[in-house]
Amino acid sequence: MINKNELLFAVDENNQPIEPVERHRAHSEGVWHRNAHVWVLNSKNEVLCNKRSVSKDHNPGLWEAFFGGHILVGISPVQGAIMELHEELGLRAEEPDLKLWKVVKHYYEDKNKEFIYVYIFFWDGDVDSLSFEKEEMDEVKWVALELLKKLDASKDESWTFKSFIHVSELLEFITNLKINA
Repeated sequence: MINKNELLFAVDENNQPIEPVERHRAHSEGVWHRNAHVWVLNSKNEVLCNKRSVSKDHNPGLWEAFFGGHILVGISPVQGAIMELHEELGLRAEEPDLKLWKVVKHYYEDKNKEFIYVYIFFWDGDVDSLSFEKEEMDEVKWVALELLKKLDASKDESWTFKSFIHVSELLEFITNLKINA
C-alpha cells in the first residue's frame, strides 16, 4: 500500500541533504528528493518489465521497464534499490550486484522533483518464481531490449518512457553493455 506519509530523504537542487519530508508534501510542494530505479536484465537481452497498479499516484496502469521507489530517510541509494527489489519482486541482492549507471536530475510536470539513482541488475530467473507486490504492479514479464527501443521511439502511450527523458540513452547503454558482456 502506498504510504503518503512516509519520510523521504529531501535534498536541494544539487542533491545535497536537507531534512526529512513526508511523501505527499514532497510531491505537492515540489521538494527535491531521491529515488532508485533498478533495471533488471537477463542473458537473453531482455528487460524485466511491470505493469503499474492502477492505485499508483504516478503513471497508474502503464508499463515500465524498471523497479524501484523513493529512498527513505536513513537509507543510502543502493540500500534503497536493494530494498525495493526485495519488496517489489522478492529478489535478494547485495550491493556489489547492482551497478550504478548514473544519477539523473529529473523533473516531472506535476512538481515531482527527483534525483534518480539508476542501477543495472542481472538476473536470469523465471518470472513465475517472483512474488511481486500486488499493490505496486499488476503484471511482470520479460521484454526484448530491441522491442523496448522500438516502443521508446514510437512514444507508445502505454509505457512510462514519456516521463523519463534519459530512457533512449539508457537503452543504448544497455545494448552496448550486453554486446560487450
